[in-house]
Amino acid sequence: MAVKGSPTARSAALVRLVRIVGIVVAICMFFGIADSGVSWAATPAIRSIRAIKKGASSFFALEGLAVNPETNTVYTTDGLELFVINGANDKVTHTLHVDSFGLGVDPVTGMLYVTNGKTVSVINGATDRVVDTIDVKYGAVFIAVNPSTNTVYVTSGKTVSVINGATDRVTHAIHLGAHVFAIAMNPTTNTLYVGLSENSYATYFGQAAANRLAVINGATDKVTRTIDLSSQAAQQLAVNPTTNTVYVGGNSIFVINGANDKVTHQLFVSGLMTVNPATNTVYVNNGKAVSVINGATDKVTSTLHVKSAGIGFAVNQTTNTVYSSDGDFVSAISFGNPSHSVVSGDSIWLAVVGLVVVGGGSALINVSKRRRLDAQQADEDGTPPQRYQRRR
Repeated sequence: MAVKGSPTARSAALVRLVRIVGIVVAICMFFGIADSGVSWAATPAIRSIRAIKKGASSFFALEGLAVNPETNTVYTTDGLELFVINGANDKVTHTLHVDSFGLGVDPVTGMLYVTNGKTVSVINGATDRVVDTIDVKYGAVFIAVNPSTNTVYVTSGKTVSVINGATDRVTHAIHLGAHVFAIAMNPTTNTLYVGLSENSYATYFGQAAANRLAVINGATDKVTRTIDLSSQAAQQLAVNPTTNTVYVGGNSIFVINGANDKVTHQLFVSGLMTVNPATNTVYVNNGKAVSVINGATDKVTSTLHVKSAGIGFAVNQTTNTVYSSDGDFVSAISFGNPSHSVVSGDSIWLAVVGLVVVGGGSALINVSKRRRLDAQQADEDGTPPQRYQRRR
């Protein structure tokens, strides 16, 4: 019989405690409370960043939004001016007079591409200056960038124009025979996804938007497959290159396996979408709230009631911060360090055991993230990495 206070008694009590904790975790997992892939980060911190100065002459709300995770820079526009925000201190560092609609960033070269309907402005992220203007014969509205190939894709009407990022010249155009309303790129597989509609009167925000998804091989610029979405409106496209998953948003969200182009799930939420591949998390903004979706289970894990009805929505995967434009402000929702998150039910159990039994462990399992070495250190000769050197 164990004597109260003896090592044997303490060990027995510790074992009982571990069992109780394990049972609680198991119950939570059964009811979806501690679902696989749910982050155990602290409550998200929500900040409001004023981009348009109070009393400024702009009559337009903020629209497009893009993030460069390598430099922790946020870009947003009201259609007439481009605002450059330092993600480290939430300060507007520059304001450029550039007619703009769509924004696309190449984090490798540091270039920002801005569409205005007819041309594409190329902005050097290191100097915040326009270094080139590209005339696009078929127009430029929506934009996608492949940093792996240094290629930019812009759409207008029924055409996708392909731009060589090294020369800032349109190399050719992809004619799709239907109106384009959304575009996204998977740089890992070099696959371009384009939302299509036969209806020339369909609007980007209307329920009659794209009902087909064209899959384009980035190496050949040929359509390899067209996925029928029936009555689904493809107003939004987002891609997780790590899991090779495509998200098509409209009336609901279709989850597509990029390996076989098959729809695997349908999520009954709608709104603007963005994906953080580092945490395998999808964020959906319906103007009143942001839904957080676990990419491993395709389930909504939480909902943040954040009013942000703008049309700009993007994530910095390095800082795990989601940005949304609305009026004169940009909302910043910080979910904490993405390297500290629970990635599976087994990890939850191991985390509890590591914390209680071992004593020196952490309650959170580290998830390794790939880092480009040239983004963190200078070249051997002491010069900045090539991607950050000034262009022209």
